[in-house]
Amino acid sequence: HACAHARSRAWLEFQTGGFPAKRDERKAVGIEEAAMGDREAEMERALYLRLIHEFGLLLTPGASMRTESPGFFRCVFSAADDTAFEVALERFAKFGASPRARR
Repeated sequence: HACAHARSRAWLEFQTGGFPAKRDERKAVGIEEAAMGDREAEMERALYLRLIHEFGLLLTPGASMRTESPGFFRCVFSAADDTAFEVALERFAKFGASPRARR
């Protein structure tokens, strides 16, 4: 296990699910999504909710971290013990095997 002060996190990219390749310059949905356009922010939020409800994965959407490109999620795992980490890996595998994740 990492020490309590270690920052164990990763940026995960889920852009292959239909996010526009080019940044949409329209008015943003909200302050959290200020760095990206409406459509991109809505798609990222939909994926965020799908990850929670269908797969039990709670990740931080990139929009809330002010990323300019949609589809990036922050995963923090510093507080996970070995069992919780294995459960998370199984959930990510389930998400990766889902039909919509392979587009």
